[in-house]
Amino acid sequence: MSGHQPSEANRELGTLENLDIVRKNPDLEDKRSQVFGGRFEAVRFRVPADCTPHFTEGTPPKERMLKEVETTMTNELTSFNKLAGADYPHQLRIVIANFSVDYPQAQVYIPSTNEVFYVLLHDPDNPLVDACLKHRGYAVGQQYNKRAVKTLRDRIVKYGIAREITLRGG
Repeated sequence: MSGHQPSEANRELGTLENLDIVRKNPDLEDKRSQVFGGRFEAVRFRVPADCTPHFTEGTPPKERMLKEVETTMTNELTSFNKLAGADYPHQLRIVIANFSVDYPQAQVYIPSTNEVFYVLLHDPDNPLVDACLKHRGYAVGQQYNKRAVKTLRDRIVKYGIAREITLRGG
C-alpha cells in the first residue's frame, strides 16, 4: 500500500485502520464536513468478550408462550402429516430458540429433519394481527434457505430449549 506505515496503536493491534489510510487524502476535511456536517471524532469501539445473549428467565408469561409454541408446532406438524403427506414421527424432539417475551418471533428446529420453522409470537407494529395471534394462536412459517437454516440451527441448538412433542393421529 504505497509504503503506508500504521500508527503506533494499530501496530499494537496488528491492523490498519481505514482512517490511517484516508488521512493522506487532501480532500478529507471537505468530504468529512459534507458527510458528518461538522467536526469528526474517531473513537475506538470495544466489543465485550462475553457475547452470550440474555433472555427472559422462566417467568409465567414466558412459560405460557413456550407451551403455546409447543402446541402450535404440534398442531402444525400433525396437520402436515394428515394433509400434506409429511411423515413426521408420532414422538418428535424439537428445539425452541430461547427468546424474551417481547421478541416478535421464535424459531423452532427439528433435528430429525434439519428443518427450521419460525413462530410469530406477536406483531407490535400491527395491533389487529397482534390481537388475532393472541385469540387464535401463533402463526407458523418455514425457513427454506439452506444457508439460513444452518446459521439458525447452530444458534438454536446452542441456546435453545429442547422439548418432546406428541403428534396426534400418528
